[in-house]
Amino acid sequence: PAPTIEAATIIVATGQRPSEVVFKEIEKGPIQTIKVDPTTLHTNIEGVFAGGDVVSGPADVIAVITAGKQAAISIDRYLRGVDLKEGRPEVQEEVKDVPKEGIVRKERAVMPTLELGKRAGSFAEVEQGFDQKTAIEEAKRCLNCGVCSECLECLKVCEPGAINHGMKDEFVEVEVGSIILATGYDQFDPSVITQYGYKKYDNVLTGLEFERITCAGGPTQGRIQLKDGREPESVAIVHCVGSRDKNYHEYCSRVCCMYGLKYAELIKEFTKAEVYEFYIDMRCFGEAFEEFYQHVSEMGVNFIRGKVAKITDQAISKEERGKLVVVAEDTLLGRMIHVPVDMVILCAALQARSDTAEVASRFTIGQRADSFFLETHPKLAPVNTPTDGVFIAGCCA
Repeated sequence: PAPTIEAATIIVATGQRPSEVVFKEIEKGPIQTIKVDPTTLHTNIEGVFAGGDVVSGPADVIAVITAGKQAAISIDRYLRGVDLKEGRPEVQEEVKDVPKEGIVRKERAVMPTLELGKRAGSFAEVEQGFDQKTAIEEAKRCLNCGVCSECLECLKVCEPGAINHGMKDEFVEVEVGSIILATGYDQFDPSVITQYGYKKYDNVLTGLEFERITCAGGPTQGRIQLKDGREPESVAIVHCVGSRDKNYHEYCSRVCCMYGLKYAELIKEFTKAEVYEFYIDMRCFGEAFEEFYQHVSEMGVNFIRGKVAKITDQAISKEERGKLVVVAEDTLLGRMIHVPVDMVILCAALQARSDTAEVASRFTIGQRADSFFLETHPKLAPVNTPTDGVFIAGCCA
């Protein structure tokens, strides 16, 4: 037999459901709540509005009062023949389907709590909170669905007043005298060169990832550090990753040498690390570029002319233990060398965007053999295209 429990008070909490409404033709949702326009609370029946729990399901009193106020505004506008939505903020849509492709499920961290014996007669917090490391790992579980929380803080700091939270996607047609295509580039994915260990070793980064680290608004507030938070004692910068290579792209990306030198200068300026630049040959062709190259050389950066064969964590000597080992050919010495470092920065190639062919077809312009847009003449008309009024600029050309 079922046990009998004596109680002074019994609370019945068996759930709720919307009561039957007089309008049988009113549209309802999967849980039988009434469907309404989220801004006006207008139902599918002309002149009928709804709000509160019968629309949202169980909610707090404040939400119900808010719904009543919004419904009253709509009814007043309806009776006066005024547009129901004009001047009213649009309700932010909830994300219904967050992409989970490639996401590895990770269990939630367990919140540390105060011991039972210390809770009696105490007002101390029971939940102790995460330490910094656990908090960071827990934050990484976020699927980053990109939903605005509508805190509206951005409106307060945007001096030009350029933010409109009620804006919707729309197609517009604009007549112009000319069109400039500056569609940019895609970065070559270094992970296809498996011997370089990108995405295998924590401290093998692309140039863009290192750029983000050095940014004051980045994940480390501009501090150059390893994955475990330590400052690197040695850094290798590898040029021409995916460019000037018959296996991937034979062309020179033209920017890697200079941003590799910039990274070397930043590392020498803000850390005590030893820096090694592995290059095929330095192409510092712009104004004052050669002088900058000389400046970085005088800072004590080590330049090694040769192609990197592989990056590994397999140590063959005492000084290589716990390090990333860059195995490369030094063409000036005429032999293979092993350089142990804490961090490796890969200067990855610039390649044409994946949608370049579609854009070229839309604007009736050509493409070179390397898929970038084709100019009319590389010297006499470097930004012109065969289509009058259409010009190309930046990395897409």
